[in-house]
Amino acid sequence: MKSNFIIRKIVLLSMVLIFANIFASTASSEEIYNVYALEEEFFDTEVIHSYPCYMPYGISDEKKAEILFKTLFNDPHNVINYIPKDTKLLGISLNDDELIINASPEIKKYGGSFYERKLIRQILYTAFELDSVNYVTLLIDGKTDYLPQGSLIEKISREEMRREYTNEGVIICNEEQE
Repeated sequence: MKSNFIIRKIVLLSMVLIFANIFASTASSEEIYNVYALEEEFFDTEVIHSYPCYMPYGISDEKKAEILFKTLFNDPHNVINYIPKDTKLLGISLNDDELIINASPEIKKYGGSFYERKLIRQILYTAFELDSVNYVTLLIDGKTDYLPQGSLIEKISREEMRREYTNEGVIICNEEQE
């Protein structure tokens, strides 16, 4: 009788360990970060759409940033994107807590301060998805350069982004992709 009790406990414990292992492997196999791709304005409120970007668990934050920005620059969701169509990601580096994004000169192929502000916000919101990023710099063809309307993205902090590039009435919507 006692041996049956011990066998049942062993079987039950084995089942619990098997299910725990299955749950742990599926739950931790990928992480989700957002790419910010579309903004709309309704009266005094801005609606910012974000799209999930799935990536393997355990990769470096620099690799995560590369995946996020390749997704942003290539726009696989076919949404309104303020990154000009032919813009290429030339490189990404994460130095301490500063994310440095190197984009091709095509990033300057647009016009208007409205468009420029939206482009900057899209870049900053996406970059600050990573907790390890506290500053963002945009290089154009490997050099610090002004955007067409005179903006310079050089070591922009999270605080500066909140102060300069976020309106009070902002709603962020997460869009699910199939």
